[in-house]
Amino acid sequence: MADTGQDNHGGQGLLGHTARSLLRGEPLAYSSGGRGILDIVEKHPELLFLMFTNGTLIDRRTVRRLADMGNLTPAISVEGLRQETDTRRGAGVFEAVVRAMDLLSGAGVPVGISGTITRSNAREILSDEFIEFFFFRMCAFYGFFFQYVASTVPVTIERPMYFNYGGCVGGHVGSAYGID
Repeated sequence: MADTGQDNHGGQGLLGHTARSLLRGEPLAYSSGGRGILDIVEKHPELLFLMFTNGTLIDRRTVRRLADMGNLTPAISVEGLRQETDTRRGAGVFEAVVRAMDLLSGAGVPVGISGTITRSNAREILSDEFIEFFFFRMCAFYGFFFQYVASTVPVTIERPMYFNYGGCVGGHVGSAYGID
């Protein structure tokens, strides 16, 4: 993400948009000229940033900074619960996700999850256990789920379920419901 240090958009951002998505690779690992991605975000308080991250670089210092800035929400990547996430992303990643989400929600930073739905994890991602864990226990405020489409064989699920879950805000859990 190139940053010239100038805002030529009248506070509306590029093309009148006030939100940006940070994705591909690990945004928190970005560094250029001694500045990281949070330095760029901090310079643009008029914009809202959605950052897709694996969560492994989120520590107390990062969380304090995000809470102070108030204009970035991380969507932490998961592939399911512990076994699915650690199998796809590496041993110990699930624990890092849990740690990061605890820190973020404890500091009042709205946090969400993102995942890629595949043939191997579709049932788990749509399970009550997954939804209860991430949206109620871990206080995810939102979720983005993408369908993996590299194969010509369709993913089938006996009972597709769409959900809209509210996360925890100040320790209060939002409403949840499933729609068949």
